[in-house]
Amino acid sequence: MADENGKSVEEWEKELQALAEANQWEKLLEDARECENKYPNKAIGFFARGFAEYHLGRFKEAILKFDKALELKAEYAEAYNNRGNAKKALGNSIDALADFNMAVKLKPNNAEMLFNRANANGELGFYESALNDYEEVIRLNPIHAAAFKNRGIAKGALGLHADALADFDRAIQLVEHYADAYNARGVAKGKMLLHEEAIADYDKAIAVDEYFAEAYNNRGTSKAALELFDGAIEDYEKAIKIKPEYVEAYHNRGLTIAQKIAKLQSEDQKKKTTIHFSLQELQDIDVRSYD
Repeated sequence: MADENGKSVEEWEKELQALAEANQWEKLLEDARECENKYPNKAIGFFARGFAEYHLGRFKEAILKFDKALELKAEYAEAYNNRGNAKKALGNSIDALADFNMAVKLKPNNAEMLFNRANANGELGFYESALNDYEEVIRLNPIHAAAFKNRGIAKGALGLHADALADFDRAIQLVEHYADAYNARGVAKGKMLLHEEAIADYDKAIAVDEYFAEAYNNRGTSKAALELFDGAIEDYEKAIKIKPEYVEAYHNRGLTIAQKIAKLQSEDQKKKTTIHFSLQELQDIDVRSYD
């Protein structure tokens, strides 16, 4: 079957896929609209338009198109998967998880669909389920660096920080300049009170991405733990400059300023106590000299 221009559905599908692979989102949107009009009873045009809308940041519009694709093709794993991504982008991880479940049910050996489900489970606090999916992703794709990194994060959420380090190490072996993995490994080391090592990892994350607000905040936390208060405050301020709505960095800066003041007051009190004792000793000497 072909349209009036002689282009079949299969040919449309190849053309739309090529545009998606080339990240030509506006052109994909334009051609997907045309495909919708030519073949209103076929899912491919609606799916491709949803895919373009998603990558252009129009998540609600994307969901509507994926809905239509699924009306026309009920067992469309890619449509469930991408609708889940759009829902997750809107902060609706619960509904996204339901879509990822359907996608994985239809294609249980698809590593990316399993990876997306694992991420949704992690965001919802279902860390054991996330771990199971990450392990399956890694079995299917042993060089999936993000799966190693995210599995490490899930392990850390379960308190398995030492085990998590091995996953972060592997992620960094696979992707040398992996800022997120350096940051995540720093967090794990911080939880293990290895703050000097944590700071070294945050340094590496920031060297890769100088606008990594979370890495500055986390480095500040480790510096504060080592009572390097001025350096910590400087890091929090850098995080806030990059990300002005960063509530945690404001909180940490306030807490660290309070800790710095408390330490200065404690040191001042110790000095006063030392002076007091020194004066008392002099008085005792003076008294004894007249005995």
